[in-house]
Amino acid sequence: MNAHAFNFTLREVALALGGVVSGNQVLAPGPSHSAGDQSLSVRLDSSAPGGFLVHSFAGDDPLRCKDYVRDKLGVRWEPTAPPRDSVARMTERIAKPIAKAGSAPAEYIYRLEDGTPYLRVKRPGFFQAHWDGKAWVNGAPKGPKIPYRLPELLASEHDDVLIVEGEKDADNASALGFTATTNPGGAGKFPAELAQYFAGKNVYILPDNDEAGEAHAKLVSEVLTDVARSVRVVRLPGLPEKGDVSDWIEAGGGADDLADLLRHAPTIETAESDDGIQELGEWVNESAEDQDPLIDDIESGSIIGRGEAGVIFGPTGTGKTAVANAFHLALASGFGLGKAHLTGQPLYPCNSGRVLVAVYEAQGDFRRRARAIALDSGVPLASLNWGIVRADLDITQERDRGVFLDRVRRDVKRHGPPALLTIDTLPAAIGGKSLNDDDVAGHCYALAHALVREHGTSVMFVAHPGKDETRGIAGSYRLQGNADFVLKTIKTKAGYRLMKAKDRSGACNRPIFDYTLKFIEVDQTSGGKPVTGAVVGSITPCASRDTPDQQPSSTPDDRWPRSLRIFRASLTTALIDAGKLVEPFGAEGPRLKAVPAAVVRQEFIAAYPAETKDAKRVAFDRALMAARKNELICSREIGGMDHLWLLEPNSTPNKQDTL
Repeated sequence: MNAHAFNFTLREVALALGGVVSGNQVLAPGPSHSAGDQSLSVRLDSSAPGGFLVHSFAGDDPLRCKDYVRDKLGVRWEPTAPPRDSVARMTERIAKPIAKAGSAPAEYIYRLEDGTPYLRVKRPGFFQAHWDGKAWVNGAPKGPKIPYRLPELLASEHDDVLIVEGEKDADNASALGFTATTNPGGAGKFPAELAQYFAGKNVYILPDNDEAGEAHAKLVSEVLTDVARSVRVVRLPGLPEKGDVSDWIEAGGGADDLADLLRHAPTIETAESDDGIQELGEWVNESAEDQDPLIDDIESGSIIGRGEAGVIFGPTGTGKTAVANAFHLALASGFGLGKAHLTGQPLYPCNSGRVLVAVYEAQGDFRRRARAIALDSGVPLASLNWGIVRADLDITQERDRGVFLDRVRRDVKRHGPPALLTIDTLPAAIGGKSLNDDDVAGHCYALAHALVREHGTSVMFVAHPGKDETRGIAGSYRLQGNADFVLKTIKTKAGYRLMKAKDRSGACNRPIFDYTLKFIEVDQTSGGKPVTGAVVGSITPCASRDTPDQQPSSTPDDRWPRSLRIFRASLTTALIDAGKLVEPFGAEGPRLKAVPAAVVRQEFIAAYPAETKDAKRVAFDRALMAARKNELICSREIGGMDHLWLLEPNSTPNKQDTL
């Protein structure tokens, strides 16, 4: 049956339904109603889907009512099949540029109830202007938000409304005879103040086929579920990635096809109302969160508590990522952290749990570390309850945080709530913004606290120290002030140490454990040189107070002046990440771990606080010269490239022991 061909008169409809003609409508019994009932209204409308409109004064499902009318009239129809090449056509369409160079942008006018212009949106982009009574003025109006095509929405004689993602889609769906609208600002920006326009409506949300579209559909449904009569999410079949309802229509989708999809879309159930108040006895005795720490400390408390959000940081080269990965392995395997020599039991026990890591920085290095973990622990990576979150979102943006949370929600359905989620590193996850901005730090914790509230997940940010590495985290004080825990990795005379700088009771300076770093060969270059990944080696618990022979050194090495600290850290990092064993003085000389000077320069330029690259290069050359002059490092050309390595105290360049 054609969507707009409904060849019946009002009298014929009334006879078929057992109703009466009243003006321009038929009043008849609705489905499953008694013969004397007149709760169903039917109006003929050639522009409507199927050629007629229905309204139930008893609140019956309008799609069920339409089926009921068709059944009575004996005009059942089958949805038209889209053309065989519809998917190819949609794919070709969305691959085209949004607008050709020099072409006029599209304009969409939002109007008030009486038709007065209110907001103009220009595409491509979201350029907005408001009507001042005489002309368009740049900028959104100061008044309330309104939905697109508001006069049509209010004038609609039926209660079915389609909410799509964009003005063009609303226009195209309206052209098929549906009442369709959208919100200003695009996906992720459906404010609660729009809910008033959908009270008592049957809402059908048609999301774009991408993560942002799914997140938008979830937002709209959450805003409208308790307001609208019903809410359904309708996912159009055959859409390519980023496809929308306009693509679907252009590929052959018609009004009957869409009506059939609307009919079969499941209703989102309205949650039972919750007044937000609970009796004290119920609240105290209910099954609350697991009280066990995420990772126990030996003496008391925890290294990381369950449902806490915090930071791990430390100077470059002290193994903060290696320590974070030791936590990940402890949880994902359930084996705990460290091992007692006599009993073989974990020094720091923990329950097994799901681990998620968003690797925003040095993903190649993280892969090497993961392979090193498997080789060192003997645990196959495939057996670990450990997932990697795609690191392509700016967590300071509300929309991106929504997408991030939706990814975690989907993972929860498959694997259960994550015990720990780590973002490595925080500076790389904020879209180039400054952590000195209090608002940026607040947005980071907004994501963390959402994960804590929703899943009881502990969240750990891997961060960098400030310019003075002994003072604290780089960035706003809010990073440390909002943290439930702050862990710090430092260099000691004997190796490295994990400190707890803050817990929920406030600032502290508690040593947790001493550790060593191991470099596991995971591969070889085409030239046969080893490729290594860093992991935590031995772990030795600390006493509550530092003993004299375990005092952390105030500087990474007393021979190194303060002015060369960044150079020393850059060289140490480069040796860890890219160092190779070489024989700079021939086969009879010592084997040393050295790294190309160009790699050290790259690390230095990334860390040095100067405005321009030229200033950074000058600072590196000056630091390199000073380190050579003070016999802190040695350099030699190897394979046509200048290589650097550290000199140990009381050694000479030609008598250097193996590193």
